[in-house]
Amino acid sequence: MVSKNRLLKRRGNGGIEVVAGLIILGVVAVVFFKPERIRTPWQVPVSMSIRKSMVGIGNVVQVRNTSTQVLRGVVVTGRNAGTNSSATYRIGTLTPGQLVEVGWMEWNWRVDPGETVTVSADGFLSIVFSADQLGVRASRSCCISTAEVKRSS
Repeated sequence: MVSKNRLLKRRGNGGIEVVAGLIILGVVAVVFFKPERIRTPWQVPVSMSIRKSMVGIGNVVQVRNTSTQVLRGVVVTGRNAGTNSSATYRIGTLTPGQLVEVGWMEWNWRVDPGETVTVSADGFLSIVFSADQLGVRASRSCCISTAEVKRSS
């Protein structure tokens, strides 16, 4: 029969495993539900910004290579989980520091509130940007469902 003291010792040692498990579970939850919040060196080294379209339809996504290496097989994908729709545009190659703009004319996508934009490239993990993170907010005007881009000063 196992003594009561021995059982208590075993229970006391499990605290570290529980804390470690909760930390791992928390990181997995953040990566799954808010992947844009965590950035790793294995993800595509790009920055993303947005501007209003000059043709008046939606927004233009600006993708910049922030690394010192050439990125190949670069693809931008817009997703709307609510409508289960997406659009993809193949940029191809991005040289160091190069900026490419992708708008309605290129990929037939507006980038509305609640959507995500994913950038992938050969040899890297994809990186996801939310419309909210890019500054696309729902309009506060009554009865009109449009998007406005938050201007940074």
